[in-house]
Amino acid sequence: MVRQLQVTEVLESITEGFFTLDREYRFAYVNREGERILGKSRGELLGSVLWEAYPGFRDTEFWRMYRDAMTEGKTSSTTAFYEPHQRWYEVHAYPAPSGVAVYFRDVTAQRQAADELQRLAAESDRQRRIYEVFLNNTPDLIYVFDLDHRFVYANDALLAMWGKTREESLGKTTREMGYPEWEVERHDREIMQVIATKKAVKGEVPFEGTGGRRFWDYTFAPAIAPDGSVVAIAGTARDSTERREAEDFIAAQARRLEEADRTKDEFIATLSHELRNPLAPLRNSIALLRMQPEQGGDGAARLAEMMERQVNHLVRLVDDLLEISRVSRGDFTLRRERVQLGPVVRNALENCASVLQARKHVLNVSQPAEPIWVDADSVRLAQVIANLIDNAAKYTPEGGRIDVTLSREGDTAVATSRA
Repeated sequence: MVRQLQVTEVLESITEGFFTLDREYRFAYVNREGERILGKSRGELLGSVLWEAYPGFRDTEFWRMYRDAMTEGKTSSTTAFYEPHQRWYEVHAYPAPSGVAVYFRDVTAQRQAADELQRLAAESDRQRRIYEVFLNNTPDLIYVFDLDHRFVYANDALLAMWGKTREESLGKTTREMGYPEWEVERHDREIMQVIATKKAVKGEVPFEGTGGRRFWDYTFAPAIAPDGSVVAIAGTARDSTERREAEDFIAAQARRLEEADRTKDEFIATLSHELRNPLAPLRNSIALLRMQPEQGGDGAARLAEMMERQVNHLVRLVDDLLEISRVSRGDFTLRRERVQLGPVVRNALENCASVLQARKHVLNVSQPAEPIWVDADSVRLAQVIANLIDNAAKYTPEGGRIDVTLSREGDTAVATSRA
């Protein structure tokens, strides 16, 4: 009797559920943990038949275990899902003189944790394979250093550039990989800087690999753990050779263009000086012609005036050539003065005379009797009006009429050309 009490005390104190079934599959004993797991009191369970207390139990793996223990004396264990409870149970069945003894425990939480761990592992493996596909199919070099400056990862592009296998490369430093000493020292400094500052560094270096000497833009960035410490240094490098070559080509082209522009300026400046040489005696000749009007009469005087206007116009244009550097920058200087609009228009018409005569146009100029004064650069204004008349001549049929009208509208002078 004492021994039976001791056994009962032990069974009541264990952390596993325990019950016994008699030969009729009736509950003969259930400990406290068994009551808690099964969700029924001893009063409900003792004396009741197993499948009456739990309908549908005969279709379970647990039932087959209890039957084999009862009829064949087999000891067995299993972990299975019990649908009515929506739980996983780990069960051990032992044959007993009076029937069957069963130890069991609810392992749902452990099973769910294991399933979740398995799911995460599968997901992690899937993600790893996705990342590896991406990392190994990019032309960029991707790699990881540990805190001892050793390569712990290198993608296929980097291995191909080295001409080495992953086994030959991982675990080695840049020095052991044959990098030149200046680059080894540079990268060691940069890795230490990333660890100390937790900030990325960038640079560009040449490297002699299997594809020859190429230039690479690279970045070292810290891999930071949840506690804020740097656990690794991730790096990427992109081939910048073509970009550098393009930049060098553009720079060389810019230098050539600059030299060509300088040569052009020198040529135009020289040409301008040469153009000025015949202009001086020409102007002097006009002055002499004006001093002797009796030889040519009024016609000679008018011719001298026209020649003088055109020579002055040509002198102004040559002066513009001397300032070619300012013209190249778009820095035109307007020589504004108070001038009459009529003579400016007459000067423009003289410039267009050959075009008008060639197309046999009839030109009519209309202007008020009183002079119209404007504040303008007479040469530039003559060029504008000449362009207007020239355009009218281009689009007027041969033998047509072109009207040029000068007028005043308030404080504004108006010049119009109409075909």
